Amino acid sequence: MSLRDIEELLFERGVIVGYKTVRRWCGFARRVKATRPAPG
Repeated sequence: MSLRDIEELLFERGVIVGYKTVRRWCGFARRVKATRPAPG
Protein backbone atom coordinates (compact mmCIF):
# COMPACT_ATOMS: atom_id res chain seq x y z
CA MET A 1 0.00 0.00 0.00
CA SER A 2 1.45 3.34 -1.00
CA LEU A 3 1.44 6.52 1.04
CA ARG A 4 -0.98 8.09 -1.42
CA ASP A 5 -3.35 5.13 -0.93
CA ILE A 6 -3.24 5.75 2.82
CA GLU A 7 -3.96 9.44 2.22
CA GLU A 8 -7.02 8.50 0.13
CA LEU A 9 -8.29 6.04 2.74
CA LEU A 10 -8.04 8.67 5.45
CA PHE A 11 -9.80 11.20 3.21
CA GLU A 12 -12.69 8.77 2.69
CA ARG A 13 -13.07 8.65 6.47
CA GLY A 14 -13.09 12.43 6.76
CA VAL A 15 -9.47 12.90 7.82
CA ILE A 16 -7.80 15.48 5.61
CA VAL A 17 -4.02 15.12 5.62
CA GLY A 18 -1.37 15.69 3.01
CA TYR A 19 0.98 13.18 1.48
CA LYS A 20 3.92 14.67 3.38
CA THR A 21 2.12 14.28 6.71
CA VAL A 22 1.44 10.60 6.03
CA ARG A 23 5.09 10.14 5.09
CA ARG A 24 6.20 11.73 8.39
CA TRP A 25 3.84 9.49 10.38
CA CYS A 26 5.17 6.37 8.66
CA GLY A 27 8.76 7.44 9.32
CA PHE A 28 7.94 8.01 12.99
CA ALA A 29 6.23 4.61 13.24
CA ARG A 30 9.28 2.87 11.73
CA ARG A 31 11.60 4.53 14.25
CA VAL A 32 9.38 3.56 17.18
CA LYS A 33 9.13 -0.01 15.93
CA ALA A 34 12.90 -0.23 15.46
CA THR A 35 13.62 0.98 19.00
CA ARG A 36 11.09 -1.27 20.70
CA PRO A 37 12.68 -4.11 22.63
CA ALA A 38 12.15 -7.63 21.29
CA PRO A 39 9.58 -9.74 23.17
CA GLY A 40 10.88 -12.30 25.59
